[in-house]
Amino acid sequence: MKSLKKEEAEFLRLFIPILFQIVSEQGGMILFDQRNVVLFDSSIDITQDAIETIDRVLGDGIVSDGKMIE
Repeated sequence: MKSLKKEEAEFLRLFIPILFQIVSEQGGMILFDQRNVVLFDSSIDITQDAIETIDRVLGDGIVSDGKMIE
C-alpha cells in the first residue's frame, strides 16, 4: 500500500497539468491555494471547472471491481 505522501505527490503530478490548462484558458497567470489568500474575486474562481475536468480526465479513483486505485 502506498503512503499518503506518495499518493498526494502522484495526484499532484497528474492534476497540475490540468489546472495549468484551465488557468491558461481563462487568461490566468498564477494559481493560489485559497487558504493563503486574504482577498479574492470569486468571478475568477476555477474550483468547479477544475473538479469537473479532473473527474472527467482522471476519474474517481475507483476501478471496476470497486477498489480504490493504488
